[in-house]
Amino acid sequence: MSLNFKDIRAEAGSLLRESDFSEGLVEFRRLLAQHRVDFLGWRERKPFVQWTYDNINLTSQESSRAGPMRLSVYQREIGNNVFHNPECRQVTALKGVQIGYSKGLRAIYGYAVEELAKRVSVTFPVTDDMKRFFKDELALLHSSCSAVSVLLRENKRGEVADSMSEYRYKNGSIAYYRAAHNEDDLQGFTSWLQIADEADRSGWLSRGNSAGDKVSQLRNRGIDFHDSKLIIGSTPGIRDISVIWREWETSDKRMLEVKCPHCQQPQIMRWGGPKTRYGFKYTVDENDHVSDVYYQCDSPAKCRIDETVKEEMIDAGIYKPTAIAKVPGNVGVHIPSWLSMSPGAAWSTLAQEWVNAQGDPAKLKKFVTFNMAEPWDELGQGVDQAVVASLFKPYSEEVPDDVVLLTAGGDTQRNKEGKGTEFDIPSREFSVVGWTRFGQMRVIGHWKFQGTPGEQTSDAEVRAFLNRQFKRRDGKTMSILATAMDSNGGFHEQVRAFCASFPSARHVWAIIGNNTKTGKRGDYVWPKKPTPGKRGRGSYYRIESGRAKDEVFRLLQYKDDHAPMFPESMPPDYLDRLLCEERKPVKTGGYHWDAKRGRRPEEEWVCLAYAYAALKGLQMVKIGTWGDLNVAGRTLGIPEVIHDPETGEIGYRGMDMSAHAQERRAMAGPLLTEAEAPRIPRRGDTVPAQAEERKAAPAPAPVAQPPKQVAPKAKKVLKQFKSSWGRGW
Repeated sequence: MSLNFKDIRAEAGSLLRESDFSEGLVEFRRLLAQHRVDFLGWRERKPFVQWTYDNINLTSQESSRAGPMRLSVYQREIGNNVFHNPECRQVTALKGVQIGYSKGLRAIYGYAVEELAKRVSVTFPVTDDMKRFFKDELALLHSSCSAVSVLLRENKRGEVADSMSEYRYKNGSIAYYRAAHNEDDLQGFTSWLQIADEADRSGWLSRGNSAGDKVSQLRNRGIDFHDSKLIIGSTPGIRDISVIWREWETSDKRMLEVKCPHCQQPQIMRWGGPKTRYGFKYTVDENDHVSDVYYQCDSPAKCRIDETVKEEMIDAGIYKPTAIAKVPGNVGVHIPSWLSMSPGAAWSTLAQEWVNAQGDPAKLKKFVTFNMAEPWDELGQGVDQAVVASLFKPYSEEVPDDVVLLTAGGDTQRNKEGKGTEFDIPSREFSVVGWTRFGQMRVIGHWKFQGTPGEQTSDAEVRAFLNRQFKRRDGKTMSILATAMDSNGGFHEQVRAFCASFPSARHVWAIIGNNTKTGKRGDYVWPKKPTPGKRGRGSYYRIESGRAKDEVFRLLQYKDDHAPMFPESMPPDYLDRLLCEERKPVKTGGYHWDAKRGRRPEEEWVCLAYAYAALKGLQMVKIGTWGDLNVAGRTLGIPEVIHDPETGEIGYRGMDMSAHAQERRAMAGPLLTEAEAPRIPRRGDTVPAQAEERKAAPAPAPVAQPPKQVAPKAKKVLKQFKSSWGRGW
């Protein structure tokens, strides 16, 4: 009888697919572990958490939680992935301060040396940092942990002596101590575990003559081991040069999920703000002292979570991935300070630091990086679309209530509107921006005017626009106090002559941008004095446009009540055009702004930077009046934040009454009136120094005409926005 191997193979395959070997596999592993102990003399290895509790004792001099070391939830997450997750090749710790990270590294080091007898390398930015860690953590481990201290050798003649750069233990484990700033320190050794700390310090940054990325060089020290591990941790610094943020972006980005002790709603704890349902809530007295701090649950119930249940809630949390790792095996662990049980990370302490940081960029940067464990966007590459999209709000009038003054930025183009046709159609574009008491932006709108600078009708139209009065909700109006107009678009003489035609009190200035590709920046956006034109044909100001864009970008990163605002009525393509540039690094150091691939610098972005430059120019020439916007705003009676007059709540939630929204509804141009020179506020004023509202008859709606086949020379009109634009309409 012949055998049908094809049928036998199919039947065997079917049986294998239906069989469950899990119980047998568990029993096999148990017996294997037992035989290792009985016949090979291998003792069973303790789990990392248990080993730490049994072998490391914290003293009252080094910790408020003296006694056997109980690892926190994030310390367990790091250690368990390094030692017990075979899929993990790297742990990236994006951490705040006051979290006990160094003590966690002490436990990890001790477990790798004593329990696993592995080679370990520890690398800090500079030698002094490495020496400090050795004295504060490793020397203490050697003296207080008996499991490790019995492994210390007596240095004998002919043997390699233990030192601050290398330590050898009796069980064959070797530890290397290195400083990243010295690239030679990253060569000449191999280790199973590489520990890299404070990765955002300058010692980790590659220099001009560097052999390459220093983290990659350190990682290469483990290529002799098929299962080597890397732990890299740091408090983040500036986003676009942050080493730890770069590594975090390639990880699975694990965040701690906790359950509300009242409603059991799972959630990730975030700082939040006054308008968010979730986050830390507190009260502030008249001296800005914080009290009654608690966390508000991110659920419809809005449960109050007091700090008394903090430890139990956080310790029961579970780290869960929020992304698919771009580099397989890279486990990211986010550790903001509010997860720590340290007294220095008490919720009331953090809330007070947050209140103290408002209006102070340096303190705010410290809070974001040190406590929120997020990078600072001072040197970001570009503008985040999701962030900016959330900034479009309805306006209560053309000018929001918290605006202190208005400036405008203008750009000139030789043929932007005529591109793709046989005609040259020059144009000018302007962004009008309001500035709050804290120097934040409130974009009023963006307008386009066709016509050649220097032509009487075109200049008259732009002049009327710059003299326009913008309405406030209280019935008063505001003028544009300063304008910076680019004169580098092919019409420099005409633009300079146009600017010079305004009274000096109107502060209408011709400018030239100076965004150098060398990556250098001047000290100030606005120069101390103008540059004379050739043959006396009008002066101009050479501004640091790169620094102006830096500052606009920085303002775009603020959140909640300190965030910038754009009206909902902006054209649908405004956001896309605003995000047209990004910062590009320069080999010699620094960076410059350049168009994204396939894009051009759009006027919407450029005009914002010029409006900011106009503000700096106004503050320079009128430093006593506008040098401190907070003082000027208090003098004028401008509120710090916008409040809804009906509900009293922060913000405005009614119909959009911004300039463009009203223009669309009226299907006509804005009301253009000649403005008197704006009155300068003075201390002691009891009435806000704004011109009384002027009434004007509505301008007739323009009638669309078919395009002519000759170069356009007719009277130019204000370019109207299409009524089909839908945002906020």
